[in-house]
Parts: sequence; C-alpha cells; structure tokens
Amino acid sequence: MPNIDKIVKALLHEMTESREVMKTGIRNQELIIQQNQQIIDTLAKIHETVKED
Repeated sequence: MPNIDKIVKALLHEMTESREVMKTGIRNQELIIQQNQQIIDTLAKIHETVKED
C-alpha cells in the first residue's frame, strides 16, 4: 500500500505551487488592465486634441 503521508504531502506541495502561479497570473492580468486603461486614457486625450483642431 502506498505511503498516504507522502502522497498527501506531494499533493499539498503541488496545490501550493499552483496557487502561487494563479496569484501571479491574477497580478499580471491586473497590470495589463491598468496598462490598457492608460492607453485608453491617452487615446481619448489625443482624440479630444485632434477633434478640437
């Protein structure tokens, strides 16, 4: 019979690593959203400037 303790520890380790990867992914998504918002804001300013001319 396999050693249940080793299996549980291995699964716990894998899930902990997976959680960290997901956190990094979420942080990266938040950065992309912020960057996209900055681009949108800049384009809106450019549009207003061009529209006024």
